[in-house]
Amino acid sequence: MDICLTFGSTPGKKCELQAPGGLRSHPLAPGEAKTVTLRIDPTLLSIYDESKDGWDLLPGEYKILAGPSSSETPLTAMFHIGR
Repeated sequence: MDICLTFGSTPGKKCELQAPGGLRSHPLAPGEAKTVTLRIDPTLLSIYDESKDGWDLLPGEYKILAGPSSSETPLTAMFHIGR
């Protein structure tokens, strides 16, 4: 069984957030392809703002990456969060 991990990057940050979409099983037969939907908790993409004493979801471009490891992520998708 192959494992596909998902990662995300936030605007202007080089950090990676492991498994932002949570863990789910999507069994596939050899050569089979499948479209899946990741539901991402906004808190996992947020930064903690001490001045607000709470989490802040920054506007900008976000990237989701998927693959067998953080160094091998052949699948990518971008999305934008506005204010």
